[in-house]
Amino acid sequence: MFPVGANVDGSQYYMFDYPAGEISDGGGGGLAYFLAVQITLAVAQIINFFLQRNITFKSNTSAWVAAAWYFLAYVIITFVAAAAQGFYKEPVYSFFMDTLDWGSTGETVADVTTMVINAAISFWVFFPIFKIIFKRVPEDDVEGTAGAAQVADAGAAGHAESPSRVGDEDATAATAASPDPGPEGR
Repeated sequence: MFPVGANVDGSQYYMFDYPAGEISDGGGGGLAYFLAVQITLAVAQIINFFLQRNITFKSNTSAWVAAAWYFLAYVIITFVAAAAQGFYKEPVYSFFMDTLDWGSTGETVADVTTMVINAAISFWVFFPIFKIIFKRVPEDDVEGTAGAAQVADAGAAGHAESPSRVGDEDATAATAASPDPGPEGR
């Protein structure tokens, strides 16, 4: 799906190339494998969105705006990372399987190596984008408008006492009512 150039050996390169057939028989898993991978990645990105927004970056901006930008970034990065595999996937597999003559062990090592490269690309691209998507607005800006509204509401309500003043008066009354323990009790 989506031809975007040629492999190192000159054959057509497809971004999402999952040929039909069982993987154990040398096939690519076909549409079922493609959907399994993409659905798994989508679920992982949904979980990652909330973790990055709330825990890593402690963003206090609009979740809907951030989600829209996150989705757009996810789609673009998915296509860019898939296209980039055309540059490094075949040479990595050839190196471990053919040059080092590791056979199936080389295939496993190449799988892990390409996953690490993919993860590194995702990190180095996603992290700066996350810094933009998950902004943290200073609390003064967020609370400044809410604080002004609360002051106006308190002024309009008349002479309503704040809970902190009531608590202070109760504490003062309790201290005045208790007998002085003297120098020994202090």
